[in-house]
Amino acid sequence: MLQQQIQRKQKNFALQRGLYVLRYETAADPAQPPVVTVVCEPGRNEVVMHPEQSRATMSAPGQALVIRANESGGVQVEIASTGHASTLDVTLKFEPLRRDTGGPAGLVLFPQSGASRDIANGFQVLAHVARLGDVTVGPDQWLGGPSAPSWIEGFSVNWPGKPANVSLRYAATIAGQPPGAARLVEAGEFAGTRGRARPILGLMAELSGAGARNFQLTMEGLFLGAPTRRPSGQTITLTGPTGREPLVGLRIGVASNQQVTQPTVSSAHPPAGGAPAAAEPRRVRVFRA
Repeated sequence: MLQQQIQRKQKNFALQRGLYVLRYETAADPAQPPVVTVVCEPGRNEVVMHPEQSRATMSAPGQALVIRANESGGVQVEIASTGHASTLDVTLKFEPLRRDTGGPAGLVLFPQSGASRDIANGFQVLAHVARLGDVTVGPDQWLGGPSAPSWIEGFSVNWPGKPANVSLRYAATIAGQPPGAARLVEAGEFAGTRGRARPILGLMAELSGAGARNFQLTMEGLFLGAPTRRPSGQTITLTGPTGREPLVGLRIGVASNQQVTQPTVSSAHPPAGGAPAAAEPRRVRVFRA
């Protein structure tokens, strides 16, 4: 049976204590708009939904969700494709519902700079995810992850824009595999298994070659029952605390060492001795990888 490949991208935002509305304003593909899902930190914040809603999702522009932040904490916004949508480009807008509410930090997500975009052009990670089959995402996008944890059984990385003097290799350690049996494969090859209910317990990736010093890999792994880890560099190894925890979330990216850090919007702070500054509505623009 053919499995539909789902495209996803996520971004985490920090909210100060307060009340916010998140509006779905536009979608680049109005015929098949992506679905926007909000995942909160239990106890810290919550989504106030319409009585007829059972999930914190928005399926088309014009819809909105109200977020109540009981404490300062993070929320995750996920954009997921529907049908055969060709783009995940959407425009969202956070609005504080009280003028004395400080705006959330890191609201503005810009596209990568021209050089970095060329480097990552076409960069994709395919993984075989339990109950979903093969799922493909772009750079720094979750497979599984905090909002949808699920066993990851194997993966491959495709990097068409990779310079000729750079080599990318990776390996996966699989449940039930003899020690030392993990084999390094080249970019484009599949590491792991499919449909055997044998999750990844650990993985490694490395950049080598004359041009490797100009780049770094970023990888974030979520193992069952453990906090996420996000190492970066030319060589990366990821396992859970004991090495026996299954991998239930993974995202991989690549960047130039000269890449400029993307700008973010800082939280609003009241001026010394004065009233809090009025927070203005701010926009989140999510661009296609």
